[in-house]
Amino acid sequence: MKKTAASAFSIGLVTASLFATGFALPAQAMSLDEAIAQTLARNPSLASAQSSYNATYASQFVSLADMLPNVSAFATSTMANTDAEFYGTGEINPAANIGDTDTDSYGVQVSQNLFGSGRYVNAFRSKRAEIRSEAKNLVNTEQQIILQAVTAYLDVIRDQLIAEVNEQNVVVLSKQLEAVKDRFEVGVVTRTDIAQSEARLAGAKSGFLSAQARLLGARAVYREVIGLEPENLTQPDGLPSLPESLDAARSSARAASPTLASAREMSDSGRYSAYSAIGTALPSVTVMGSHTFTEDPSSLLVGTETEVTSVQVQVKVPIFMGGRSLAGVTAAYDYRDALARNVHAAANAVERSVIVAWNNYEATTAAISARQQQIAASEVALEGVREENNLGTRTNLDVLDAEQDLLDARVTLVQAERDQSVAAYALLSSMGHLTGARLGIRAADVDLDEFDPDDIDRP
Repeated sequence: MKKTAASAFSIGLVTASLFATGFALPAQAMSLDEAIAQTLARNPSLASAQSSYNATYASQFVSLADMLPNVSAFATSTMANTDAEFYGTGEINPAANIGDTDTDSYGVQVSQNLFGSGRYVNAFRSKRAEIRSEAKNLVNTEQQIILQAVTAYLDVIRDQLIAEVNEQNVVVLSKQLEAVKDRFEVGVVTRTDIAQSEARLAGAKSGFLSAQARLLGARAVYREVIGLEPENLTQPDGLPSLPESLDAARSSARAASPTLASAREMSDSGRYSAYSAIGTALPSVTVMGSHTFTEDPSSLLVGTETEVTSVQVQVKVPIFMGGRSLAGVTAAYDYRDALARNVHAAANAVERSVIVAWNNYEATTAAISARQQQIAASEVALEGVREENNLGTRTNLDVLDAEQDLLDARVTLVQAERDQSVAAYALLSSMGHLTGARLGIRAADVDLDEFDPDDIDRP
């Protein structure tokens, strides 16, 4: 009767594991590359970053407009009633009574900045550099989201394996408890041995439930980042291609890091902004032209039609503006210097991130070998302790401790394998190589519903 209860508990654990890990129904296996492709197509944060870049890209045309002609058309219509009266007589002269008139005027005006002392052209150059910086920021965002997807994918696999290891431990300890009870019936062990086995089984059940909770959390993160349910995930085959040395990784990062490239572009933007600010304090030349056609039936009592074409050249030389130009130039130069220093800060940050990522990868790689040796030794030790327990030279507690050591070794190996893969992709990210283009992965062709901001619930 006791064995039946233990078996029922084991079946319940297996069922819970199947539903929690997404194997309730058969589904097509999804590789890590496929998960990344889905992320590139579905992740809303990446789509938001793309929209922000598009908005920044469009802003360059505002700066470009300052260098292009401005053309406008106008039309004016005036209605008036006029009566003429001779002084001294008090009589209205019918011949001079114009009455209601309707004067119409329309035409075209054109203006063009001929010379702005570099103000407008440098403002446009600054905006173009800012757009290039934003493009690099978009690449950096793509890298971050791909790394999140890789981490979420590997976390689900890790937590699934850990849950399975803990489940297997519960089954083993349940069988061992039954064996200890059988030995107690024949007087080989005491109630203390039973209590120790029961305590260890209760701890194993708690560990399994905790592992299941972590797995559910990992699955939620997977859905958030990748946009799909994590079903039938497969362990990646090997690691991505990595540089052979730390120096090679650092050299590659200096050439390809989007963080460093973005800082350089912003430094150029600040330099052009300073030039543009200087232009506000220097002379400017503007040419303006207009052509106007006017119909005035009241003019000279017989009406006239006039056409006027005019061209005007305006030279503007700032003399005193209350210190506004000087303050603007000073601020622009300080901003330029700040952005130039940001390049050095970004270079240092990239250097640091590459070194940290490289050392993390090296450490996790070494840890895997150590954990594998630990598992092999723990398996030999457990087998020996069990044989010695059967001979009466080892206690039941010794067996439980040996089993716990093996469980811990297996769990740490699963964690180490996950950490190695994440560290490898983090190293690629620090170098600027974790993009869909460099990985050879294109966004999946998915049919997404059209986004409508009005569909968002508001308080």
